[in-house]
Amino acid sequence: MRHTLLITISIVLLFICSYAQDTIPNQSFESWVTSYHPDNWETTNLLLPLGITNCSQSTNSYLGDYALLLESIDLEGMVVPGVATIGKLELFNTTGGIPYSEKPEALKGFYQHPSSGDEILIGVEFFKDGTAIGGGLWTTTDSVSDYTAFFIPITFNSNQNPDTLNITIVTDQYKAGSSVLVDGLEMEFQTTQINEPDKENIISCYPNPSAGIITFETGHKGDSEIQIYNLDGKLVKEIHTTSKSIKIDLLHCLPGIYFAIVRQGNEVMVEKIILQ
Repeated sequence: MRHTLLITISIVLLFICSYAQDTIPNQSFESWVTSYHPDNWETTNLLLPLGITNCSQSTNSYLGDYALLLESIDLEGMVVPGVATIGKLELFNTTGGIPYSEKPEALKGFYQHPSSGDEILIGVEFFKDGTAIGGGLWTTTDSVSDYTAFFIPITFNSNQNPDTLNITIVTDQYKAGSSVLVDGLEMEFQTTQINEPDKENIISCYPNPSAGIITFETGHKGDSEIQIYNLDGKLVKEIHTTSKSIKIDLLHCLPGIYFAIVRQGNEVMVEKIILQ
């Protein structure tokens, strides 16, 4: 009986592992070595003089108890941007990363950008044997006081799967006071969603591919927010609606691949759109 139980447990564990996807370490910034050192991330605090920091734990979070807060500071007349990376942080660069073998479609998460007149950046890179084979970049200068989703489409220039992933978050390198809060990082795969939707709320969009006019069927009785992003991560359309069906005009957009993020209450769903 004992041997049968052990064999059964081993089979279950093997089944689970075979379907597990690589994850981002400490992706919601809930684990901290100290209030100035997020677990599994390197930040510019490591390079600053003792007692001076520009990365800290914030209780102003979107998910869980904590979020990452980065700030650009003035250090004796020189602006030092806040930088956080899952790779290795050097003086003017980030290198390396974590073992990773998947090819996701996008990196997504939530951010606040309370400062104004500055630019923040989030980049994701994939490597194979030390050579970059894919990635994505997102920047914004818009001041955002409430948590808002960001979406970074990822493109690959190789048929090979990566072996290394790096994510880097940076505040403005030219303006002291630039700041950003980041929480809830997650990779987007074609078959996954941020939250499992109710059956009544599963969305569809048609025609897809489209010449520019797309109908969204949300199946949702309450408020829905639809945001359309291009492959550069730029927001090209935003709609708020209480209708279960809405037509969205994208005729002003160039042909190509876009991503629609649909929010319904606590649920967030993603649809790929192709414009011809």
